[in-house]
Amino acid sequence: MNSMRAQAEPTTSGTADATEAAEAVEAGRAAASAVAAEVAGRLTDPDEVSALWEEDELFDFYPAFGAIPVAPAHSLTEGLAGTAVLFAEMGRQDPQARRQAHTHLSAAVQRMRPSLSGSGGLWGGLPSLAASAVITAGAPHHYRGMLATLDERILHWTRTLLIAEQARFDAGLPLSDAAVFDTVGGLAGVGRYLLGGYVLAGHDTHRDAVAEICRYLVRLIEPISVRRAALPGWYVLRGEERAADGLPPEVIGTGAAHGIAGPLSLLATARQAGITIPGHEEAISRIAEWLLRRLHKDQYGLYWNGKVSPEEELTGPLGTPPTDWVASWCWGTSGIARALQLAGQVLGRSEWQRIAVEAQRAVFDHSPVQFGLPNAGLCHGIGGLLACTVLIARDSRDTVLATHASELVQTVIAEFDPAHRFGYRYSCPPEQGTVVADRPGFITGAAGIALALREYAAADTAHIREPGALGWTSLLMLD
Repeated sequence: MNSMRAQAEPTTSGTADATEAAEAVEAGRAAASAVAAEVAGRLTDPDEVSALWEEDELFDFYPAFGAIPVAPAHSLTEGLAGTAVLFAEMGRQDPQARRQAHTHLSAAVQRMRPSLSGSGGLWGGLPSLAASAVITAGAPHHYRGMLATLDERILHWTRTLLIAEQARFDAGLPLSDAAVFDTVGGLAGVGRYLLGGYVLAGHDTHRDAVAEICRYLVRLIEPISVRRAALPGWYVLRGEERAADGLPPEVIGTGAAHGIAGPLSLLATARQAGITIPGHEEAISRIAEWLLRRLHKDQYGLYWNGKVSPEEELTGPLGTPPTDWVASWCWGTSGIARALQLAGQVLGRSEWQRIAVEAQRAVFDHSPVQFGLPNAGLCHGIGGLLACTVLIARDSRDTVLATHASELVQTVIAEFDPAHRFGYRYSCPPEQGTVVADRPGFITGAAGIALALREYAAADTAHIREPGALGWTSLLMLD
């Protein structure tokens, strides 16, 4: 009897522990949802949001590199297109929030510079407005006239850039800026918008443009000769005079924001949505395998850094230690791991998916609770790490990552301060200055943080979109 009782006690204790853990997770989800709602309440008035563009503090973005104006008021990065996305996502369950999304989108259009071209990329140009409108739209006919006007200019910019890139290919010249192809300002990000527009409305022009961008990316990964050595086609020769922003004059980007992980995500997502072109699967495989060759390992586990030098590419890994950005979405492991997971899903490569999970787990072994990230935002903050961890854990059903997400969300919640205008403030990385500012937008501001909190709170009830459809996570190339 005593023996049987002794054997039963751990089971009872284990059940109690599991129940307590589940209750803690639910409490965390409720707290995340409550903070997100509080942030949204502070962002309701579009005039309050846009008033910040008259305040000097927003125009000292990276003081170590000189005063650089932030993205315009209509952008996803800092402005009303981003706050509209927050309310649009909330509007899936709340009609009042959907009306607020429309109000913010309308205000963004009113503040758009008339001379703005189709360029500027997904985060700062006309695609910001267009992507926000597609996410806000409840049906294909919503914002039809507005989107037709925006798309004409976006498609013209896309065609013009593709023609210029073909001429560069023919001349054998390297890129001078990652913003030609990347997520933030280039063809990968614009392609993700166009894919979402195609899924929403079914326009052949969108489908054809996505296919052309995919053809471009297939060509982009072909090696380029630099000083008689073969380097990846997305190698960027910026020049010494353009390297004053702290980045090296020569770089081969790995990350989701400015490297090859963004194009990998687009190629995978386009294929999942049924758009394929010759060489499509091979290009996905070549990029994925290249990223695996650039994967580092130390005593804590796997990691990627955001950029590779030409020397490292030619001679093999140099044992580069993890950078301060190793955990981030933009330049670090998190965004790359998610891109590799998406590629593995679409091609049925379980090993890629396993490595993506292993690398994301290792993020939490490399860093203390703040992960060396300077703020709670999406781009290079804890919010972006949270979003990546939630999605990788959800798709893989990895309980270790799910636990890390539950712990990480407490860090984001703890950063909330009701004394701040929007509850959260943006701070630059230490090496880039000491500016701390109220930022309302999607990429660096409170709207993006609220979306990451909501994604965690949603758990398995998160909105399931049609393949290729546009949602807030698509703007980070996470799906």
